[in-house]
Amino acid sequence: MAIEVISASAGTGKTYELINRIFKFEENTEEPQVRCEEMKENLKKTLFLSFSNSAVDELKRRIFLNINKVLEREGKSIDYDLISSIQVKTIHQFALEMIQLYRFELGLNEDIEMVEDEELWKE
Repeated sequence: MAIEVISASAGTGKTYELINRIFKFEENTEEPQVRCEEMKENLKKTLFLSFSNSAVDELKRRIFLNINKVLEREGKSIDYDLISSIQVKTIHQFALEMIQLYRFELGLNEDIEMVEDEELWKE
């Protein structure tokens, strides 16, 4: 399985590029041209990671908007298994999941939680 990373500065079009790779927009439009089955395969094999919650929210918004466009075009109903399988998260969320998954191999016996309150960091 090939791993491809899209890395660039803020405002350079990473979100558009990611969404375009999944939904294959018609040139100069944001109308998805991908067929439903290909879209499902693309989404199942893609892990979307970003640094901020707002970027994750925007990725999700665009993904679900385009899923709806494809499903409507093909006269299909929402696929809840597909929706629940989409992996869109912050790097911090992903790292926490990996630490929790492999905590025993890492020598950690307790459940690990992400601290988002900066005041708790100072304790």
